[in-house]
Amino acid sequence: MPAQPIYLDVEEEISELIERLRRTPSQEVPVVVPARSRIGQSRFNFRLLRDYAREFGKRIAIISNDRAVQQMAQENGFNAFADMLDYGSPEAEPELALAGVAAGSAPPFTPARGPEAPAPQRPSKLSLKPTGSYLSESVRNKSWFLLYLGAGIIAMVAMLSAVVLVPSASVTLRAHAQVLSDTANIDAAPNSAPVKVRTLTSKHDLSQQFHATGVKVTPAVQAGGSETFTNKCGGQWTFPARQIVSTSSGVQFTLQSPVTINGNSSANGPILAVVPGAAGNVGAGTINQINNPNKDPGVTVCLSATNQSAMANGADEVKTPVVSQGDLDSAKAQLEGQLRGTVLDDLTKQAGASEKLADTVDYQDTFTADHKANDPVQTFQGAVSMTGSGAAYNTDDVKKALAADLGKKVPSGFSLTDNPVQSDFHISQSTADGHISFAGTAKGYIAPKIDFQKVRNRLLGSSTASARLYLGTLPVESAVVNQKPFKLPLLPFLSSRIDIKYIVDTGATPTPAS
Repeated sequence: MPAQPIYLDVEEEISELIERLRRTPSQEVPVVVPARSRIGQSRFNFRLLRDYAREFGKRIAIISNDRAVQQMAQENGFNAFADMLDYGSPEAEPELALAGVAAGSAPPFTPARGPEAPAPQRPSKLSLKPTGSYLSESVRNKSWFLLYLGAGIIAMVAMLSAVVLVPSASVTLRAHAQVLSDTANIDAAPNSAPVKVRTLTSKHDLSQQFHATGVKVTPAVQAGGSETFTNKCGGQWTFPARQIVSTSSGVQFTLQSPVTINGNSSANGPILAVVPGAAGNVGAGTINQINNPNKDPGVTVCLSATNQSAMANGADEVKTPVVSQGDLDSAKAQLEGQLRGTVLDDLTKQAGASEKLADTVDYQDTFTADHKANDPVQTFQGAVSMTGSGAAYNTDDVKKALAADLGKKVPSGFSLTDNPVQSDFHISQSTADGHISFAGTAKGYIAPKIDFQKVRNRLLGSSTASARLYLGTLPVESAVVNQKPFKLPLLPFLSSRIDIKYIVDTGATPTPAS
């Protein structure tokens, strides 16, 4: 049974017919060409149809009441019929009726039926065979052999020519990029997207000997004892408190309470050295001088004084080195400062090549000393045990998160270019357990989005003029079409023969995207 015919539209292009032919599963295809069809107006269209029919392995018959169409079809090796009744005549040999393309031979031309001409008789079986005298069976067999051999050679040459001369097209689209920038806040936590965070710990101990700088002062003590006053005259005499008596070397003592001496008698009173210290511990009988600032002759003539026993208990000031609280605090601070640097270096080293330690590190330490405050020693030993906790984050993850956030801000109809997204960020808040907030910026380039497959499908088999008109509707600055090996009025019918290059220019200063 013949295949379902392909009925052409008057405005249908050769590229659309070839695409329909490609999708048709049948090997024998009748094509009905209406009068004034765009395809039927050019011999070039029939040559293209012939080449692609061979490539697809299709046998095509042309059905048209237009005599010129029939003529061009037969010139290119197609069987041509005036209508579907002629094509479907039971007397016609199906093999010959559709063999025009496959065998490369054309049947005799069948004139189109005019409106006033009488209906032609259906051709007999004999009229569809090649004209000529009747040949013997052996001659006919030899002729068919030569015919098939020639067709095979022609097919091979056609395939080789297709490999070398099959046209191709290169379409270069060029557009200017626009700058797209964005600010974003990225939150990260351990075992949570989008940023990988690891918690780190480091423990170190350090001990050191320190000098005690505290001083314990024992004040000087006044020497004291008893002074005996004697009145060698008659009458009564009283010495007030704070009366000064001294040794011949000038060590002074003061009377601590008033002393009254009756005539021709003696009385004792307590005295203390004016200047504290061991110098007041003078021997017995050495404190003999009475201070008489008014030069009273009675004191000089009638009164005398002396110490019956040595002065005692006088002591000089004593300063003893001790551990002060300040010494302990200073030792702790010094050890903590050294250990913090060690712990921080260790945490930094634990971070990987693409990781960075967060700013916040929690330090926990314990300080001990072998002496407490006010212990009278010249040196003491201090020790600190410190544990540091922090978090390391993946810097590449932060950049990817900023780039992903930038991608969400791309306007409709645009896409990010292949240029790397530039980003910068800093930590706005962090905790030692790995909860980190980043504040960052990202900047990239965007260009109009192009559906390359859609463009390629639209260009298949279209005329160069139609292609330029279509490319002019794309959101690009320019579109250039180059064809190889030579320029043709139509673009290739195979999508693999159309190459599309999209060039986005970022060199010029673009207008920022809204």
